[in-house]
Amino acid sequence: MFKYIFLFLIPMSVSAHFDFSTNIGLRSYPALGGEVNLESGYNLVFWGNGPGADKKNPLYGLIRPAVSVGSSAVINNYDARLEFYPLSIIGFVVGKKHIKSDYEDFSFFDCEKIRCIGTIDREYKQFKMALAFGKLITMVNIIESENTYDDVDDGGKPVAEFRFALLANPEEDKMYRSQYLLGYKHSTGLVGIVAEYVEFSMSDQTHNMDILVYTTKSKDTTYVFGMGQFSSTHQARGLIGVFQMKTDFISSSKIF
Repeated sequence: MFKYIFLFLIPMSVSAHFDFSTNIGLRSYPALGGEVNLESGYNLVFWGNGPGADKKNPLYGLIRPAVSVGSSAVINNYDARLEFYPLSIIGFVVGKKHIKSDYEDFSFFDCEKIRCIGTIDREYKQFKMALAFGKLITMVNIIESENTYDDVDDGGKPVAEFRFALLANPEEDKMYRSQYLLGYKHSTGLVGIVAEYVEFSMSDQTHNMDILVYTTKSKDTTYVFGMGQFSSTHQARGLIGVFQMKTDFISSSKIF
């Protein structure tokens, strides 16, 4: 009997491969900055035929352990995670991200009063969903994380969360981050609106960004151009421009 149960649990059709991509990102506010990111994952399609194989039924199941490393020279990070897609349009992720900052010349932080140098560790859970209605596309991305900060004896200074331009609790904080996209698909990409909301509950700090984006794709590279507003509890509202260039040298099986 156990033999038949075991056979039932093994997928009838499994495909697997590694992927590899690079991502370059730039933003103009609250200060000009950029980051280069390298990512690789192992794609295991455990049911269905995978992306592009069956246009009549684009749904399939995917498991993808992945790692990424990023750097802006003075700020470096790595991220290890496990992604699970019971359906190709719905994803659950657990992971850990480590960030190390060696920079203390932020124009939007007073690093005499704020801890700018040190490490940030995020243990996170993530939910992702993408839906399409004809040429209309909507995406949801929600992340909850437990953040810990290195215990340097600094007199209890708040911590610089530079990505969101806000101040976190000195030793630990809890982050809730949600992102929403509503877009219209064109022949090589989409035009849409992206909204991002972030809350650090222990320090009572918030961040918001709303941008109009245009994406286009040429062969294996996707370009994203955006313009909108950026604000936080610490930083006044201002105009932000963003740019991303993502190149898939070996494509992933995930659709978003």
